[in-house]
This record gives sequence, C-alpha cells and structure tokens, in this order.
Amino acid sequence: MKKGIRSCFLILNILLFLGSLLFMLQTSYNFKRINEKVPSFYYIEASTATVQLPSGKLVNLHFRENNIEITDSYECKSIEDCYAIVFAIKAYARDNDIEIVRSNADMAGELRLHNFLYRIGYKPDETGTADLEYICDTRWYVNVASRMIGWTGL
Repeated sequence: MKKGIRSCFLILNILLFLGSLLFMLQTSYNFKRINEKVPSFYYIEASTATVQLPSGKLVNLHFRENNIEITDSYECKSIEDCYAIVFAIKAYARDNDIEIVRSNADMAGELRLHNFLYRIGYKPDETGTADLEYICDTRWYVNVASRMIGWTGL
C-alpha cells in the first residue's frame, strides 16, 4: 500500500516538475518575443496616453489616483499587445513619478484576464475596459487569477 502511495506522489511530482519547466520555457519565449517589440505611445493630456499596439490598434490609458483605466482593452489580442500596454504604463509612471508596485507579469496577467472574460461574454460592459491598480487588485480572486496567468505566460 505504501509503495502505491509513494509511486503516485513520485508521478505527481514528476508531472508538476515537467509542467513547471514547460511554463518556464513558454514565459521565456514570450519575453523574447515581447522584447523585440517596442511600443510607441504619446500623451494626449497630463493624465491620458494613447498606445499604438504592435497589432496597429490604438488604446487609451487614463491614469487615476489609484489605478489605470484602459479603454477598449479588448483590442489586445496577443501577449505582445498586453506587454506593450504594460511597458507604456511603466514608462508613463516613471516619467510622472507614479509608484507602481506590481510586476509586469502581474499587470499583463490581469489585462489578459479582462480580455478572456470579455471574449466569453462575462459582463462585457465592465470587462471591456480594464482597470489595473497600482499596488494590487482589492479582490483576492482577481489577484490569484492574474498572477497565475502572468506567471504561466498564458
């Protein structure tokens, strides 16, 4: 009986290890693709910026006191588009002395989560415009889901 349990744990550990290797390689590949693209953006006014995504679409960023509102965030169809927005947010924050605590992967993960929920039709009025908080989302389940998406590179 103990050999069967040990065998099951061994197999489970091997599968978890292989899965983590796969996700690490996928994330590395995604970062390589992302670093090849440099987003272009320009300021409309003091608290608004427009980002041209690698796909050619334009997305507006509205910087608020505690978050960034990304109108028409559903236009981000690829990981490159999501990271172009995140890089533009970080550049704007750096230029305007705004402190953003979240990692790039965490912010991109929340943006991808918004886009996924929009595509499946879950509250399209709310998920069509993403709101990324500077520190972390107040909803724990959004934090967990966005970190998992960001870490795995999905």
